[in-house]
Amino acid sequence: MKIKRDFSTEKTSLLLFHFTLLPFFAFVLGCGNNGLGDYSSEKDRAESIVATEALAESFQEAFAAGFTAEEFDALLTQHVAEHPVIFGAAIAFVEPDSSGGSVSSCPYVDREEGKLKWVDLNTPEYDVPSQEWFYAPLRSRQAMWSEYEVYEKYPMYTYSIPIVIDDEVVAVVTSDLLANGN
Repeated sequence: MKIKRDFSTEKTSLLLFHFTLLPFFAFVLGCGNNGLGDYSSEKDRAESIVATEALAESFQEAFAAGFTAEEFDALLTQHVAEHPVIFGAAIAFVEPDSSGGSVSSCPYVDREEGKLKWVDLNTPEYDVPSQEWFYAPLRSRQAMWSEYEVYEKYPMYTYSIPIVIDDEVVAVVTSDLLANGN
């Protein structure tokens, strides 16, 4: 007796694993929990990881193409607009030859009262280089989730990815998820 295999089901199962479970396992194995179990859903976290990785890739290409500040801002705004689970996103530009300790600018786009808002986080009050979402991936050169923090009145977690060009971290790109789905 010959067994007939249903490849359409196997493809569906493989795709389901790739797009649903693989990001989850990558998150658990690669980033640890960092206390993230108390907010959003696994699906939201997986979506934010995939979206932020795509944004980091776009920024890497933008660096190579010599984009202007306005073009970087447009990519950031588009990223937040296209991904409703993401509350906000930033790119912190590292000053060249600063040993990673200085930031030249840090545009941030978030959602407030149904509208997208742009601000530069690079202020003495906010002190970008002291923020975990910036310094931890800068030093480790690995993507990571930050610990819980409150920005303005919004409790959130931040997924950060360092952008490395010619073996130097030139920026850190982030996406924020609100805690408890707020």
